[in-house]
Amino acid sequence: MIDNESLLPEADIQQKAKTFLLMKYPESTITFGRTQLATKKGNPVFQLNGTIDMKSHGTIDRFTFRSHPNRYSFNIELAAKQGTMLNYVLR
Repeated sequence: MIDNESLLPEADIQQKAKTFLLMKYPESTITFGRTQLATKKGNPVFQLNGTIDMKSHGTIDRFTFRSHPNRYSFNIELAAKQGTMLNYVLR
């Protein structure tokens, strides 16, 4: 069982994830879809997913065949007690 009192609030976890993504992808817009508390290897982790809209990097974006060529989905895992980044995937 996870002791919720020692965990960071969900809003703090989302802010840490947003700060991390904006450092890697400046001028982007981040939208969180779901935040879930899970246990991984006996440690509590927050798993977040959502979308990131990145700033266009040129005219080549007009030639992609996606409805939103600069929108990607992401999954992030952060330690629930410290808020440290454990893993992230951008698709």
